[in-house]
Amino acid sequence: MNEKEQLHGLTIFRFVAAFYVFIFHCSLRYKLEMPQWLASFVHNGAIGMSFFFVLSGFVLALASKKGIRSDYFKARIARIYPAYMFMGLLTLPFLNGMSLDKILSLLVLFFTSTQSIIPKAFSEWNFVGSWSVSVEMFFYFMFPMIFPYIKKNPVTWLVSSYVFASLIMPITMVIAGNPTFPTIYSSPIHRFPEFTMGVALGCMYVNGFRAPLLRVMLLALSILCLVFISPEKNLGWANNNYVTLLSVGYLVIYLATAKIKENLFSIPFIYFGKISYSFYLMQIPMIMFLVRNKPLFYGVPSWVMWIGMLIVNLALSIFCYHFIEDRKHMYSKLQILKSRLIR
Repeated sequence: MNEKEQLHGLTIFRFVAAFYVFIFHCSLRYKLEMPQWLASFVHNGAIGMSFFFVLSGFVLALASKKGIRSDYFKARIARIYPAYMFMGLLTLPFLNGMSLDKILSLLVLFFTSTQSIIPKAFSEWNFVGSWSVSVEMFFYFMFPMIFPYIKKNPVTWLVSSYVFASLIMPITMVIAGNPTFPTIYSSPIHRFPEFTMGVALGCMYVNGFRAPLLRVMLLALSILCLVFISPEKNLGWANNNYVTLLSVGYLVIYLATAKIKENLFSIPFIYFGKISYSFYLMQIPMIMFLVRNKPLFYGVPSWVMWIGMLIVNLALSIFCYHFIEDRKHMYSKLQILKSRLIR
């Protein structure tokens, strides 16, 4: 995308999703007193991953409107793996105490980003957070195969993807009873309809579809549904996909059409959106450290822990984004600065 096509609304939405997941993780470990409706909303923060998966499909479809680039896989790996590997490096000390065969097994899954295909691996090492990268890599692998079909019939794919994603948990409960977490939550196959829904929306957007009439009213309704309806008995953070994904889908279309210009108010949020991937990844080693060293923080008020976690996570994210994730851009800036100093 060129500068005119940059969708700042979606960039900001990426950070909203990452921040929602972040406060969810904070609340799991350090409870804050808050109104019941707000506590329910925060506890439902795991649905932030659905935000990511729908948005991922939408952005890929948008980027491929003139065809899938020849270096598609190379570009995807170059985009995802540097920060992912940096996060893995930071979490290596937490392998201490495990048997050699287990360490090697975990490393194989990590380097190949295939940890999400084994549900029981979810709670191992850094997989409690990095499973989503594994799911994304599965989506990236599948995208070139499904994109031509979705592009031909995006409305059909949108509806079918929404229906499948909405029925997965209810049908599973009827057939198998209460499924063991995270069998569905972290499964690439079960999450795939969320991604294809995003791809279909992206194709429709390219074809000229925009948010319908009553935009602001539908925006408010979508937000209210996510705050008050989605959290209600949302088993496995997937039982209420019928309302979660409908709301997220509308938000994506709304924000894609929103004309957000860079100004003093929007620039910080756009920046946070740019570092959102690093923001998501850097919370993993931080939380692993807190869990491993829980006694060190006994007696510290929860609100202090939340603020401290946010500051540390932001600092790590900024470093990871500029020196790992976006290192080429940073290197170019340093070269320009160097040439100016020489002059």
